[in-house]
Amino acid sequence: MKHLFYSLLVLLFSVTIINAYAQNKAVFVRYTVDRNSKKSIEDLLAKSFLCVYRVNPQRVKIEAKKDTNDLPYPQYGITPEQKFFKETRSNIIYFESRYKNKYCLVRDSLPQIHWQIINNPSENKIICGYTCKKASGYFRGSEITAYYTEAVPMPFGPWKFKDLPGLILQVYNVKGDRDFMWTASKVEYPYNGDLSFKFPKHLKVITQKEYINEQEQQWRDQMKKKNPNSSTDWDRVPLKRLGLEKTYEWEPKDNVEVFGIF
Repeated sequence: MKHLFYSLLVLLFSVTIINAYAQNKAVFVRYTVDRNSKKSIEDLLAKSFLCVYRVNPQRVKIEAKKDTNDLPYPQYGITPEQKFFKETRSNIIYFESRYKNKYCLVRDSLPQIHWQIINNPSENKIICGYTCKKASGYFRGSEITAYYTEAVPMPFGPWKFKDLPGLILQVYNVKGDRDFMWTASKVEYPYNGDLSFKFPKHLKVITQKEYINEQEQQWRDQMKKKNPNSSTDWDRVPLKRLGLEKTYEWEPKDNVEVFGIF
């Protein structure tokens, strides 16, 4: 009995040390992204409870003037690098974007995804050498499937996806007006390169609701200019969102959508 007690104690101590070691290791992931047949790359860098996710990481970013929100966007449709800031202790994420011709931070309170984990080895998948389990759930009106690996014990993933018991290496929507897929093409774990989790505190913070309302109002204003003789009341036309975020928490559940914008 005494021997069993000490064996359990040693096992518990070993697991604690392993978990602590894992939490202190960093990971870098490069994702190949397919947004309705438009391909790009995006990067994830995480350590402990912090994560920075970069969209368009190879684009040259025009820096904002120090201590201001001013940011002249590149012309000719070139999008600058965009960062998402996430952590495990909160469902709040922040991401950089443009709002009323100013560079800002959007504060998004993510809904909880009630993941259903498929514990069936036949459903597993190998991605970048890691065995990944399958999970499914719903995110803002879209049915999604994800594959995550317990070998990297960090609850992060691409874009706004998180909170699985391991790093998400692939995620995609099951059906929709457009197809979206993120797939890891490179994983460095542990990652020993440069770590930068600098948060741009000088930028103005707006809510996701303010951000979406402004985007959709811009679309309505553009339609008014393009159709000056139209009898359509563009301010009242319901909008159909073609991305993954089709509905938001502040909207009526029976919201009818007919015109596509993004």
